Amino acid sequence: MSEKSKGVRASGDIFPAPSAPEVTNKLEIPLGAAAAEVAAASLAADPVAPETPTLPCAETVRQDEDLTLENVTPFRDRAFTAIGLRPCLLRIDLRRANFVDTSGLATLVTIARVAKMVHVPLEIWPAPHLRRVLSLTGLTRYFSVQPPEPQAASENDASDE
Repeated sequence: MSEKSKGVRASGDIFPAPSAPEVTNKLEIPLGAAAAEVAAASLAADPVAPETPTLPCAETVRQDEDLTLENVTPFRDRAFTAIGLRPCLLRIDLRRANFVDTSGLATLVTIARVAKMVHVPLEIWPAPHLRRVLSLTGLTRYFSVQPPEPQAASENDASDE
């Protein structure tokens, strides 16, 4: 049997890396322009959610309920679909999630790894209690947590007194 038939190339590489598939933006998103305007208006009207900087090439995956074993699969699928669009930035908005269990945390890590593999920058916009969990568990090394916490300096000043 020749080396070529064994999958070995002359350079010695076994199973050479496949070439990157051609990426096209032919995936239809069910969110029309009118629905996008309504979603943007509802987010803008929310006093809890600070304004998110808008990038025309960014995709946002928003979770308005708890991220638990029961609903982690549809959330993950929406994130993977957004990654497949190859946006300049993927934003995961968890500001309205009251609870995230271990399956939710594991899914965030999986989404971060997949996004990194295809070179899609990832930001997580967590609720304050989730921000603390991400920090304490060390998961912030996998993704950028936004927005930076402006109250941190004032909280430290108050604790020093």
